[in-house]
Amino acid sequence: MPDALEVRVEDVRWALPVRRSNAHDTFTERAGLLLTLRSAGAIGRGVAAPLVGYGRDSLEAARGALHAMAVPSEVAEHGDLTTIEALAPSSPSAQFALLGAALAWRADRRGTSLVGELGALVEREPTSVSSAAWVEDRAELDREHARGFRTFKIKRRPSADWRTLVEHARGRGLGVRVDANGAPVPDEELAWLADQRVEFVEDPAPDVLERAWHDTPVPIAADLPLANVRDRQVLAALGRGVGVLVLKPTLLGVGRCLALADEARRRGAHCVVSHLLDGPIAWRLHAALACTLGGELAHGLGGQPILDPVDSGDPVDPVDPGSTE
Repeated sequence: MPDALEVRVEDVRWALPVRRSNAHDTFTERAGLLLTLRSAGAIGRGVAAPLVGYGRDSLEAARGALHAMAVPSEVAEHGDLTTIEALAPSSPSAQFALLGAALAWRADRRGTSLVGELGALVEREPTSVSSAAWVEDRAELDREHARGFRTFKIKRRPSADWRTLVEHARGRGLGVRVDANGAPVPDEELAWLADQRVEFVEDPAPDVLERAWHDTPVPIAADLPLANVRDRQVLAALGRGVGVLVLKPTLLGVGRCLALADEARRRGAHCVVSHLLDGPIAWRLHAALACTLGGELAHGLGGQPILDPVDSGDPVDPVDPGSTE
């Protein structure tokens, strides 16, 4: 085997099956970088797809990190998590793509699975976990419920009748979590959500990590601010009553997600893995991480209602990563 793997970086775009909106933009498609590692008859792929406004990473930073790195065969074959991520230190999304490609390469070379390789890498036993679906209206919720989903993410939007959707889901006994995208949620609304028994409210204030939430009647989750602060600030927020961390490996890197999840659980908090609409190649690593972390709450990955560590092969298509939903 040569001293280093062949590294190829390509620009890719993929359409989303339905329009999706967040706090910054509305998306009908996404763009990213497809990383391919190849050597010794094996191939592995990963995707870097950061989003403007989410953390300090960018597509150009990821591109620079991926083009600058070399992947020694010894690291690809035997390197630990820290050693692999250190090959792309300046970009979390590049680290995510590299880890996904390296583990997929190992799985292809050894005849194993990506989730199995991740579990072995971090010395944890993957387990089956449930997944939540992101829905925008009643028709979509009913369709995803018919597919087997039991937990749903609903965006809190000023122009949408999201309350009716919450009531519809809860009236059917389904789990609901509400994403405020950093917009301030009034106390009376938090009380109403508590009456609805939602699982948690995500980013209910722009300073979610700085505020005290002990007296809030509904569990509070932190998501997007995690990419902009140091771990000590996240731990302090857990001490102020944040009860759930929403971990996006594209923003944080897998190593940091694992470390934060462990710290959260030591403090009695929960964690869920989520995505950035970054396609099924990336989704495979998201799902592998969710299975490796386990947990009581459904992870925010869509795709399928139950994520089974037995079903975690690497997609073959090198050009079109497709969609996460």
